[in-house]
Amino acid sequence: MKILFVWTGVASYMADCWRSLKQVNGVELRVVVEAADSGKSFFAEKTLSGLDYVLVEKNGADGRWKDVLRGGWRPDVVFAGGWRSKTTRRVVLAFPDVPKVFCLDMPWRWQPRCIAARFALWRFMRKFSAVFVPGALSAKYARWLGFPKDRIFRRLYAVDQEKFRRAVAAKGDERRQGFLFVGRYSPEKRIDVVEAAYARYRALGGSWELDCYGQGGRFAQADEMPGIYASHACLLIASSFDPWPLVVLEAKSAGLEVVASDRCGNCDELGAEKVPYGDVEAMAKAMLDVERGAGRGNVVADIGEYDCPAWARRTLEIYRIVRRGGFFCPGMDDVDNGMATVARRLSDDERFAGEYIVHGAWLLPGWLRCVKRMLAGRGYSRMPHGSYSPVYLEGSGRLKKRLVGPVERWLLRHAEKVVATCEAERSWIEAYEPRAKVELVDLRNYDWGRGMKGLTSCPASGKPRGSLLRVLYMGRRHPLKGIQYLEEAVKHCNLGQTCFPKFELRVVTDARGAEKEAAFDWCDVFCLPTLSENFGIVVAEALARGKPVVTTDGAPAWAEEPRENPDGTKRLVYIEGYRDAAPEDRVQMLKTALRQVIML
Repeated sequence: MKILFVWTGVASYMADCWRSLKQVNGVELRVVVEAADSGKSFFAEKTLSGLDYVLVEKNGADGRWKDVLRGGWRPDVVFAGGWRSKTTRRVVLAFPDVPKVFCLDMPWRWQPRCIAARFALWRFMRKFSAVFVPGALSAKYARWLGFPKDRIFRRLYAVDQEKFRRAVAAKGDERRQGFLFVGRYSPEKRIDVVEAAYARYRALGGSWELDCYGQGGRFAQADEMPGIYASHACLLIASSFDPWPLVVLEAKSAGLEVVASDRCGNCDELGAEKVPYGDVEAMAKAMLDVERGAGRGNVVADIGEYDCPAWARRTLEIYRIVRRGGFFCPGMDDVDNGMATVARRLSDDERFAGEYIVHGAWLLPGWLRCVKRMLAGRGYSRMPHGSYSPVYLEGSGRLKKRLVGPVERWLLRHAEKVVATCEAERSWIEAYEPRAKVELVDLRNYDWGRGMKGLTSCPASGKPRGSLLRVLYMGRRHPLKGIQYLEEAVKHCNLGQTCFPKFELRVVTDARGAEKEAAFDWCDVFCLPTLSENFGIVVAEALARGKPVVTTDGAPAWAEEPRENPDGTKRLVYIEGYRDAAPEDRVQMLKTALRQVIML
């Protein structure tokens, strides 16, 4: 798993998160860090120690970010933040075919620049498959930028809580007291409100001291902060606007109470006490309440989700989701729809990581989805599921298919790839549209059983139970499925039967879940007498459950399947010449095949 992070600013909390991610077995992590100010940060080497990183000048003017690609290294997924950063933009453009996740901490506000961002950043944002945000306000902004709900992931920020636990343990049973302010001395932090509230608190009889740390106040290195937090009882924040102040999480990790203005975006998530923004009296009274109940330091129950190991697990889950790509196919509300089943299997296949596959053909919703992907500049692949076989092209609806053929061919030509399930289907696609970029995938390699492929809890089969052999057909009643020939063959087999056992046929047209498994358990032989089937999932499912199968050259994907099991029992009877035979000959072929299963 090769992951690349592109980040603006040298942040110790992110370095801790990256180190936790790097420790996961199988992860290859590289990081490009852009210095927040011109010139390299003097403490970057210490902060980023243990990481494979490249530090670049602001806006990537020195072009050093490409050093991360040494040795021909190429990421599977890119996590990048900062749309104003030239470094971020250059990295995003350098990997057009790699899934990307945008890291967004900007909150939604009803301001002209936020509203305009949807339109100004449209071309840039469409290059990302998902977005990683700290909390609810940024998630709202991500929705405005066009990301779907299922591609917005929260809890971008985390801290190494073990550092804070060690600092607290080092203090032992020492009584904690005193207030703490941590942050820049900038206008939005409203340090003046904190000072005024503290003065009012002392006037009300409070006795604790107030310590202030940050740019403009007392300076402390990042590794000193856990001890500083552990020496105080309460953190104060009076910000006029602070969408997700990390200091709240740090304070909670050290067991501090937090009194914050209601303009801070993570108070509810992390359990901080809110006071109205700018209300000096309310903050002073909250401070006095904290002193009277000193040392409570209640930590919210789910704060563990903001620890570095949890962040690493969350990042890997996002990695798997965006690598999985996506798909569209009709019948997704039907969990046992064959096309939908294949769609889900392909979405988990590393070979199709990050791809968007449109399943089926001849359907307006599929066409619209392809066009929508093209307009968004995202691309798509097609999986026609046998829709271009000669039998289907000349079957029902052939006039409609000829009329809309130019649309279908045009979409095939513009697809990044067209997925075929066997050599026969490859030839069908290439005959229909020679300029299509066809790729073959062998669906037989997937696990189609209840457990691992080849293992089953079904009884051994292929032998009659007493004087009866149970034959199962599962699928639609459609002329191209050939069920009419199977019914006729079983009927003829049972007429005047003396040497062979009787056959019992069960036709299951709409089995799901336990009902489907019960049907497989019931049968001795599975039969798919199809005239046109590009793959035939039910064949794969029957074989995975240990059932011998009778099928035809109407399902060419199974032409090369082994005919016998290792113990010599019959695995598959594949009827050649069936598709082009006369109806009465098809019946005779099925009769012969069923008897072969018994004899062998």
